Amino acid sequence: MKYKKLLITGGLGFIGGNFLRLLTNKYPKSKFLNVDKFTYAASKDLAIKLKKNKNYIFQKIDICDFNKLKKKFNSFNPDIVVHFAAESHVDNSIKKPDNFIKTNIIGTYNLLKLLKKNIKLIHISTDEVFGEANKKSFKESSKYDPRSPYSATKASSDHLVRAWSNTYGINYNIINSSNNFGPYQNKEKFIPVIINSLIKKKKILFYGNGRNIINLIFFEYF
Repeated sequence: MKYKKLLITGGLGFIGGNFLRLLTNKYPKSKFLNVDKFTYAASKDLAIKLKKNKNYIFQKIDICDFNKLKKKFNSFNPDIVVHFAAESHVDNSIKKPDNFIKTNIIGTYNLLKLLKKNIKLIHISTDEVFGEANKKSFKESSKYDPRSPYSATKASSDHLVRAWSNTYGINYNIINSSNNFGPYQNKEKFIPVIINSLIKKKKILFYGNGRNIINLIFFEYF
């Protein structure tokens, strides 16, 4: 990758933070601006590690705050935007769907309003937009079938990105990744919950009859 300026949203989350750790070291001549709301899900350990990189800048900004986002976006003038920022816990989306509507849909819309044709957007989505796995596999052309407020808001953001490309000609890729796990992951996620339940000898809760299929990708960068 040639010298670039990358704007990362949600770069203090588990996946975004590890992504930044990898790329800031691999491409020392590129500049990285991390825009993150720094919610409970942000990793303080990752924040400390990333601060050591001279090519890294952090700004505490909520992507739902369009004016603040616009000001920083325009002053940085990125070549690439990697959009990790999202509310991502299914259980929380059932309890408080408003937060997911705001961040995942309105937040993505705010970013799209700022994009120009010369800026590449990498939009990080989820496999959950395709519904329940069961015994079937998914591919990029699979029919969307979201089953929770979380997956519905991510599906909405995917459709917005595609619509913006069709209407305004923006350049994009959508990444529909399955479940990730590894170091620095928030304790509310599936694998940490299971491990903590076993350690504390608590019951492990399952959805349905416990036969659901889950795809997991281990992510680690030292």
